[in-house]
Amino acid sequence: MIRSGVELLWQSVNVLITYCGWKQDELFLFGYGQGGTVALDTVLGPSHTPCGFGGVIAVASEVLPERIAHLDARGGREVAVLLINGAMDRDVSRKAAEASAQKLRQAGSNVQLCVFSDRGSEMLRGYHAEESICFMTFFSDHLNGVGRKGSEEAMRKIGAEPVLGEAPVRTNSAEVSSAHSLNEMD
Repeated sequence: MIRSGVELLWQSVNVLITYCGWKQDELFLFGYGQGGTVALDTVLGPSHTPCGFGGVIAVASEVLPERIAHLDARGGREVAVLLINGAMDRDVSRKAAEASAQKLRQAGSNVQLCVFSDRGSEMLRGYHAEESICFMTFFSDHLNGVGRKGSEEAMRKIGAEPVLGEAPVRTNSAEVSSAHSLNEMD
């Protein structure tokens, strides 16, 4: 069953690469629950293409126990992986999350496991500062030069220009943004 999900995912990735011009290392896989399990399985599965993803983020997810027990992970991909799990998760225990992280590391992935003591099996909590920082730091560290590790090449690629001088003074916060905060979207 998971193999068919992984194959569908690879078909979607192939469309993005072939028809949309994306590079595979510019793509990030994000999954919650079973979707995270499928995303993690792409890291461990047989290589369909020579390069890896920009990263994989799995929330309340695990590498399936049968994959951990019967998989030689040496053929996996070198991919940055963020696992976000909860100590109170009834479906994915801390032990299962740690076993998943270990298997992914054996496959050559750079894995960051964040287990939050006050978290169950819910989706990302935008109001939770530590969880949000963990998530955003991962992106900042792995966006191929467009985050904290910014580069001139990446800035040229996205058409950004350096900001010179002092930052503008904001006099009215309503002028800055009318977007909803993460707390309002939860």
